[in-house]
Amino acid sequence: MMRRGFLVLAVFMPLSMMGQLTHKWLFSDIKSPSSISVGDIDLDGDNDVLISDEEIYWLEFEDYEAVGRHVVSGVDENQVILSDGDGDGDLDFFYNSQLEFGYFENLDGKGAFGVKTLIYTISHISVFNFGNFEDVDKDGDMDFFTDGISWFENLGDFAFKAEELVYKVDSKHTSTRELVFVDWDNDADKDILLNRGVGDRYNQVVLLENNGDFIFPNELVLIDSFPGDDRAFTFVSDLDNNGDLDVAVHLGPRNIGWFQNVAGEFSEFIQIANYYDFPSGFEVADLDNDGMLDVLWSGHGGVFWKKGGQGFSFDEEEPIQLIAGSGYKASKGLTLSDFDLDGDIDIFSYGHRFMSEVQPFSWFRNDFMLLSDNVYVQNTGPFVYPNPASFMLHVDGVVEYGQILDAKGHLVHSFFKSEVDISHLAPGHYLIRVLEGEVFRTFKFVKI
Repeated sequence: MMRRGFLVLAVFMPLSMMGQLTHKWLFSDIKSPSSISVGDIDLDGDNDVLISDEEIYWLEFEDYEAVGRHVVSGVDENQVILSDGDGDGDLDFFYNSQLEFGYFENLDGKGAFGVKTLIYTISHISVFNFGNFEDVDKDGDMDFFTDGISWFENLGDFAFKAEELVYKVDSKHTSTRELVFVDWDNDADKDILLNRGVGDRYNQVVLLENNGDFIFPNELVLIDSFPGDDRAFTFVSDLDNNGDLDVAVHLGPRNIGWFQNVAGEFSEFIQIANYYDFPSGFEVADLDNDGMLDVLWSGHGGVFWKKGGQGFSFDEEEPIQLIAGSGYKASKGLTLSDFDLDGDIDIFSYGHRFMSEVQPFSWFRNDFMLLSDNVYVQNTGPFVYPNPASFMLHVDGVVEYGQILDAKGHLVHSFFKSEVDISHLAPGHYLIRVLEGEVFRTFKFVKI
């Protein structure tokens, strides 16, 4: 029996031949959204959108058109995130504010949510500016982190352990800018990269290494000092495909670039773009489906991207591109999601309403050609099966190193053998990259 897999090829074509990011729809009556989350709330096979915007509500979609607006709560929150909190097969959602976090239960699997339920009041109020929901212990449910930095372990069915302090912020460092969870040392445990302030104008990137029991005995300063403020964004992945993790950053109102990791030592800052704006979001992803990572960001001027090349290289002559239709300001942020479930990355952008100025909530559908759709590996090269899969993937051939990336291009798992355990991954579309010599081959697979 001959198996087949999808292979992403680095084929260069004019953008007009490949497609574009198409502005599909917008809502101008959204006032000032603080957070959105995408998922199939009513289990009808279409993704829906949960929004926190002076109140919490969700937009019901059928065939990618909004057909209903359902209010859940009359009070908005800093962050909302869809997750099956009680393990019953439907999407509930967690929330956090500057004072507390809790949940709303999906009572009927169709989006009828129960009342707001408090889980914990945060004790580290003086340092708590934002929270992160992340499955750090890889047991299938969302744990909660403050920027304190403390965490609450999720025991399942909406039960959480008491707060545990992970790392004490000292007086030399003004604040936590961002927390990034990643397996830095390939030991199957999630470590923490901390982008923290040093004074008012400089940042550091620090590694807190997980010893296996979620204890962080030491910190390691990876990038000692670089210009930045509280608008600095951080993205961590193997950007140049050399087997280690690099750090891309958007430094406050101007510079976009990265620090290359070469055998554990970081380069000086490598500039990608110098664009003056006050950023609200920053991501690294393969937008045009050519197998190479691009950068995109949002701000008061709209949503922009710049095309990347081999090894995360950027041509100085390559223009910064305003995504079609996004001349609207996007001062609150952007979210990436495969909203239409076609295997590529779509974009949501949103801003706030100020006096008569409207910053609508928009969806940009990815219409770039999926270059892998009609290219099959038959008798040569690695391929993966079964596909879709629930627990284990098999990669044919000798595997020295491989990676799994989620739909946003984030590295979620590394592996070193042919049998790959994917049981801990959430259902969805993923890319699997397998190193052959000095080249990565990339395949799509679906976790169910």
